[in-house]
Amino acid sequence: MITSRRLVLIMMLASTLFPASPLLGGTDSNGQIPQPQICPTCWTPAPSHPKLTHKPHKRPRSAVRPYRWRKHGASASHRSGRIPGLRTLPRSNVLSNLRSPVEVDGRFLRPIDGDTFSYNGIKVRVRGIDAPEIGTPGGLEAAQRFAAILREGAIKIVPVSHDVYGRTVADVFLNGQNLADVLIAEGYARRE
Repeated sequence: MITSRRLVLIMMLASTLFPASPLLGGTDSNGQIPQPQICPTCWTPAPSHPKLTHKPHKRPRSAVRPYRWRKHGASASHRSGRIPGLRTLPRSNVLSNLRSPVEVDGRFLRPIDGDTFSYNGIKVRVRGIDAPEIGTPGGLEAAQRFAAILREGAIKIVPVSHDVYGRTVADVFLNGQNLADVLIAEGYARRE
């Protein structure tokens, strides 16, 4: 540990060896305060330095804090649930695979709610009906009955169009009977 007495001795020795040290208030033979030695690897010039011909670089803001929150809430990517910086592959044209009628085993269909199911990652909505959503009264029962009907046998999907949500709207048949008519007759859906 350096005591104040040792510090004074070090300062006196330094002033003897380096009389022109700017740290000690010394001057060179011309009476000027000498410039400190510049190490080329760690020296960063001040913006007013004569050798500096351009302004110092600033790191781009995104490199400093790539996931920063905006001043007035989250950015659009945070609000939409996307992860910033994560790139996804372009969407494959899966919907084109469902242009013609398809017959599948109902066990391969994943029900989403009372009138929508997923087939190979494609959301398919039954045309002509509206079933209650899962969070509304009767929605859970409608979804459970829809799932039970889908598991009963071979399902034929006849695509008709696409809705505004990107789902394929299709006529769906179970053993030759329209699934929309079955759900309406049982009271789990109403006609659109």
